[in-house]
Amino acid sequence: MENPIENRSRMDRARWLALHGRSDIRLDASGLGWIGLLLFTLACCVVAALGTQPLFLVVFLPIALFSAYRIFLQARVLADRAFRALAARRGAESWEVVVAFSDAVLVSDGDDTAVHPWSRVRALASDRAGWYLALSDGGDVRLDPAGFAPGGAKAFLAFLAERHPEIAVGRLRPAP
Repeated sequence: MENPIENRSRMDRARWLALHGRSDIRLDASGLGWIGLLLFTLACCVVAALGTQPLFLVVFLPIALFSAYRIFLQARVLADRAFRALAARRGAESWEVVVAFSDAVLVSDGDDTAVHPWSRVRALASDRAGWYLALSDGGDVRLDPAGFAPGGAKAFLAFLAERHPEIAVGRLRPAP
């Protein structure tokens, strides 16, 4: 079967950070622990600055700054570092990502290629960064809603409904 529909997009630093560098605050035990540590150390900094022990600022302020980094900045810093390493390995600051839909989902990401059988695809959904195919192992395949050819996003949705009705289609943000 030939590839009836493809999704093409350009991966660059801005798109990479939009996909991987979000610093969403996690509300699990680890995230709540860092938030609690930040609030506690900030309160200690205020008490130390207003009280008789301003030297405690030397102890509590670095802990507060590190907690703030872990909560708000670490995901972006790590994503930027990963992008720079990947760009250096590929020798380019951007590359084309092609997702072809046929008997399987074929993802060609620059030098790398992956094949995902349709049986692993659970749903089509969207978030702030665009559309994605959710896979059964917890991973995803990112799609650019404006990058479908031929026929655009509507043709892809019709293809999915006709050939793979078992795949749930969530509420999608409109294609630009």
